[in-house]
Amino acid sequence: MSFGDFFSGIGDTISIAFNWLNNSENARAADFISGAALAGIEYVAAQDKQKADRELVELQERRADDRKKVNYAGVGGYTGGLTAGTGVLTNGLLSQAN
Repeated sequence: MSFGDFFSGIGDTISIAFNWLNNSENARAADFISGAALAGIEYVAAQDKQKADRELVELQERRADDRKKVNYAGVGGYTGGLTAGTGVLTNGLLSQAN
């Protein structure tokens, strides 16, 4: 069987299936099949969204834990060393000309 024959056979089978679904005698079956397909797609989408939401919550919790582990020093400790009476910028090494 060649490559073209393979896809031709698939196309013929799909054509037969769609012709059967489009037949007015099979309307209820077509409605059922399309409803089941839609429900399946919605289920997969909901599962993907739940997984993404769980991953987001886990990431936020890890970041919150990381923030608790970091020792945030106040900014005053840094600026005081620069601008205090003997600071580098006010009366210290950088402001005194030698």
